[in-house]
Amino acid sequence: MEQPSSGSDKPAIKGFGHFKVKLADQLKRRTVLKLATLWEYPESFYDCLKLPGDLPGDIMTAEMEERGQISSEDISVLTKALRDCDLDGVAMKAQRLFNDSLGLISVDTTPYITALTAPLPAIQELKRKLEGSTAVATSITALNRLHGEFKAIESEISKQRYAGLADIRSAEEFLGVNHNRLPAEQYLEMRDRIQELRNSLDELAENSKEQQGHMLNQLIELRRGDPTQVDDDKESSDLTFVTINAIDSKETQESTIETLKRASEQGTPIPILRLDQSFHGVDPGGNTIILKSGLKVPPLSSVEFIAIWTEEGRIMTESEFSGLLRYGGHSNRLRDFLFQDCDLPPTIAATNISPEMKSKNMRVFWEDTGHYFDMDKRQWTCADLDAIRGSCANGVVFYKQYSKHMHELQIHLLTVASQNKFPIRFLEVSECYDSVTTDGRSIILQSRLSLPPLTSVKMINIEMENGRKVPEEEYVHLLNYANRSDVIEELRLQGCELPHTIEETHISPAMKSKNMRVSWLDTGLYCDMNNLQWRLDDSDTIRDSANSGVVFYKQCSKHMHKLQSRLLTVASQNEVPIEYLLVKECYSNVAPDGGSITLQSGLYLPPITSVKMINIVMENGRKVPREEFVHLLNYAHRSDVIEELRFDDCELPPTVAATDISPEMKSKNVKVFWLDTGHYFDMSKLQWTCADLDTIRKSCDSGVVIYKQCSQHMHELQIHLLTVASQSQVPIKFLRVSKCYQTVLPHGASIVLQSGLTLPPLTSVKMINIEMENGRKVPEDEFSQLLNYARQSDVIEELGFQHCELPPTIAVTNIPPKIKSKKMKVSWMSTGHHSDLQSAKWMLDDLKAIREYCDCDVTIYKRCGRHMHELQIRLLAVASQNKIPIARIGLINSYRDVDETTGSIGLESGLILPRLTTPVGELGIFAKGRKLTAMEITSLVEKWNHCSKISFHWCFLPRSLPGRLTAGNSTVEWYPEGLDEQGYVLDPSSELWMNTTTQTSLTELGYQQVLIRIRQQLRENTTNERSLTDTGCQQEDSDTSQCRLN
Repeated sequence: MEQPSSGSDKPAIKGFGHFKVKLADQLKRRTVLKLATLWEYPESFYDCLKLPGDLPGDIMTAEMEERGQISSEDISVLTKALRDCDLDGVAMKAQRLFNDSLGLISVDTTPYITALTAPLPAIQELKRKLEGSTAVATSITALNRLHGEFKAIESEISKQRYAGLADIRSAEEFLGVNHNRLPAEQYLEMRDRIQELRNSLDELAENSKEQQGHMLNQLIELRRGDPTQVDDDKESSDLTFVTINAIDSKETQESTIETLKRASEQGTPIPILRLDQSFHGVDPGGNTIILKSGLKVPPLSSVEFIAIWTEEGRIMTESEFSGLLRYGGHSNRLRDFLFQDCDLPPTIAATNISPEMKSKNMRVFWEDTGHYFDMDKRQWTCADLDAIRGSCANGVVFYKQYSKHMHELQIHLLTVASQNKFPIRFLEVSECYDSVTTDGRSIILQSRLSLPPLTSVKMINIEMENGRKVPEEEYVHLLNYANRSDVIEELRLQGCELPHTIEETHISPAMKSKNMRVSWLDTGLYCDMNNLQWRLDDSDTIRDSANSGVVFYKQCSKHMHKLQSRLLTVASQNEVPIEYLLVKECYSNVAPDGGSITLQSGLYLPPITSVKMINIVMENGRKVPREEFVHLLNYAHRSDVIEELRFDDCELPPTVAATDISPEMKSKNVKVFWLDTGHYFDMSKLQWTCADLDTIRKSCDSGVVIYKQCSQHMHELQIHLLTVASQSQVPIKFLRVSKCYQTVLPHGASIVLQSGLTLPPLTSVKMINIEMENGRKVPEDEFSQLLNYARQSDVIEELGFQHCELPPTIAVTNIPPKIKSKKMKVSWMSTGHHSDLQSAKWMLDDLKAIREYCDCDVTIYKRCGRHMHELQIRLLAVASQNKIPIARIGLINSYRDVDETTGSIGLESGLILPRLTTPVGELGIFAKGRKLTAMEITSLVEKWNHCSKISFHWCFLPRSLPGRLTAGNSTVEWYPEGLDEQGYVLDPSSELWMNTTTQTSLTELGYQQVLIRIRQQLRENTTNERSLTDTGCQQEDSDTSQCRLN
């Protein structure tokens, strides 16, 4: 649809600055106070109003812009608030000022209203036709006639839906661009017409689906009454296919299974059985398929085609794959078995393929890779070109959790498709992107495989991790990679922070001619090759971003957070549904009554009225007081469509007061989940209640972390969650016992926590991580008992240890055969080494694992043995050789000296840590009571200048470094009394220490006071350690907890 003309003479644009000046004149003190009260501004704002000189309107205008309540794109938050304060006249003046300053003009909505209402009569007519095709047939011939009529109606429905959705998209795009120009009445009318048409189209599709099921049931009943018709009407076998969807109710699934059983008993062909994300498992003998709902699908002798569509990224075990092949062997008619959205094993044991299965000539196709399973060779073989074309038509997704074997098959599929010019609908690299080579010659995956350019891909979506910052050079290489496709239309990037702009010289004429669109989904912004500026004026991009959910990452800049807040505001104002809002490890606090959330970047996040789910991930089991919890509930309930509020990595209050929960909150029936414990908050009982299996599954999908600092009440809830999950065979992604491990009972009977609670063995946990404290030494006997604890899981894959010293060798003779048969990997995360328990050695041969270990702290404790130090130095050396970035290196009382020539660091154990060349996030030196010289500091800063930060803890440093600090780009910090106390940063210009709080230089008097406090703390620690020794307790490095790195 063409956009209607909005007039020939556009008013002159005076700018947003002109609007702010005029708006400040309109906002009198009485108006300002009303708005500040409505928005619950802090007391500091009212203090600003008392300052001489500044007018209330000027202060208010600046505050509203900072909080995102007015912007050059939109002031509807302000105008709505003015109307709420019964200041309609001021609201109208503000809107007129905005329109005049920004050059906005009125538009005609009539063509859009007409387009949205015109299809409604035709939709009603199609509904009547559908009702006519639901007549009961007395014979299969009559049923085939009805089926032919239904197919014709279905064709009309498809055309009507296509046209209707196009009209909706066009109208939504118009609203997205013009929502500020429309009077409220016009805006609301268009929004209502859009929703009316969408509801009608959805209802029409649902009626069509119900009619499919109705016809299949009639076919079964007719053949039951007259079995001879089975052979008379061959064409009826393609009537429909049957789907068991994960979102269907248990009652619906039971009805579908009963229908399938009757069809199988009657010999009625079931052309296609599709399990759409409803598959949970299969019994080892392949006699039944188990659904997530707990229901079982019996063997079906008449099914001809089975399609298993799992949840995205699922890893199918060899046992499951073999069991499904046996299940398919029960059908006499099964021709094809299809798997999609999962990772399948490279091969299976010969004993799992019976001669009967081979004789059936059943084809097993892996849609994700375009490969067939060869029953004779027991390996995957590339399919024919037609099958490859079909796989690429659905798009190809690389998931991080998929195996290297699967990635290899996918790369082969894409390469063949590209060579044959088969259209590849899209390529998605989901959280497994590592880098891109110069000029975009290939993408390197985290598995170190190379993904060559694809000449026939239409859209590329690269989802990075944790808001990774993409430099301009890397961004340009990604543009070059995408533009090597002859048919590229769009490059999508998400989970990252992109450059604000790039130089036009980086864009070649060939790239401009393709005019590829680039969408930054995190912010809803887009650009093209002819206009490199990011823009937010496209409803499709806004809707795509909202559908993908919006994630605020801790490491992203305040500028990016502002762009994301702007996206949420625009989507909310236009009632674009936002799938979820995730605040990941950057939450700071919430305003009273949920008026806004403040991020750690200082940005205010206003309530979002169109968000469906809010997930707040805090850090390190942070304790949330009752009052703060209630304010967060209020924040979520300000959304009109909120369904779910999730909390993770925190400790919530056991209950709240009855007066904290308003009737409106109860009426919305929002689900409040505490993912750490698998419990939901019962609004009526005001207490936490164990959730259903679906919620328990969500909690276990995220893994469970038991923190030392959390209360015994929370530990009890977590143990209950794990016990229920284990008893119900719900897969637990991982269990992490973080610094609260006490001991393990004989034979691995239970793990005892420091709180005194016991953690029983878990039969469904995949990975266990025991994080101890301060390099604790684990005797061989205790290590063996922990192996016994882990092996009691039926699905255990890995047992990890952190911040501890394990035995140098593993006594193979002490490992029971049952543990060896599990093929469990034992990872010593503090050193990056692992063992498969088949040999007595610790190995370092997995670059992917090394990369994961280097994402965490590599802490070298003085108390740990020389052997462990050797392994840690080897880990760091291999990481440096392979250019793997290292997040942090901590030397806990293990630093001895530094070589002024080479930069090598000598350790107390006598070993040498060579200078590394790979980027290091932080080098932290904890040198308790040591006096470091200016020469040492200078050598460390100059030789380790690839470190973003070098920090010194609990040690004596000189007040200044006159004329010595000649090189180094590192930030140098000093925490003389530990990280939790006052810190100082080295000012390169004055070469003096600067107070990080007051931003003032450390005076001579202040420096002497710091030295006095260090000595006092050291004396107190020495006294405490002697007291502990006298009572039979030993606590080496007891105060190292003060030295945790940023």
